[in-house]
Amino acid sequence: ISLENIAFGTYASAAFLDENDNGKMDTNFFGIPKEKYGFSNNVRPMMRAATFKEAAFVVTNKESTIRIKLK
Repeated sequence: ISLENIAFGTYASAAFLDENDNGKMDTNFFGIPKEKYGFSNNVRPMMRAATFKEAAFVVTNKESTIRIKLK
């Protein structure tokens, strides 16, 4: 995705691939995602979502690229 006019600052991001196009991340009985997901900094904590601090990145100029590997 492309975002424009983002203020300089510290951000974190999460993404998921909505494989069945139902508008939500599907999980199993234990809350483990069934669909691919990822966090900025490509952090992969075990058994929980990444914290803001773990996934945080700083936007300091007009053009920045953040890549999130979905797994």
